[in-house]
Amino acid sequence: GMQRAGGMIGMQTMNPGMMGMGMGMGCGGGKGFGGKGKGGGGDWVCVQCGNNNFADRAFCNMRKCSAARPMGEWTCAQCGNHNFSDRMTCNMRKCQATRPDIPMQVAQELIAKGCGKG
Repeated sequence: GMQRAGGMIGMQTMNPGMMGMGMGMGCGGGKGFGGKGKGGGGDWVCVQCGNNNFADRAFCNMRKCSAARPMGEWTCAQCGNHNFSDRMTCNMRKCQATRPDIPMQVAQELIAKGCGKG
């Protein structure tokens, strides 16, 4: 057979930064991949698919998943009351402090979708 200079015909060199793109390897469907440069405190890992999500997401941004953000039980920083995981505000009537580990917009979205209590 014929062989042309440069070896394989039609193969392109893959940029290392593109490894996995379009191959089913966790880009999150475009949103949140690289991008906004947030990262850091409050980010969370989806327990269903393992996708890393920014702190301001109420639901996993992996298109095939969309699981609700997992929430654990928490202790109120203002009064010390122990609160169940689905509470977005402290259960003590005199306190009612907002949950410190989840941004307010995320808490409101979770409550609207039936995933938490006010």
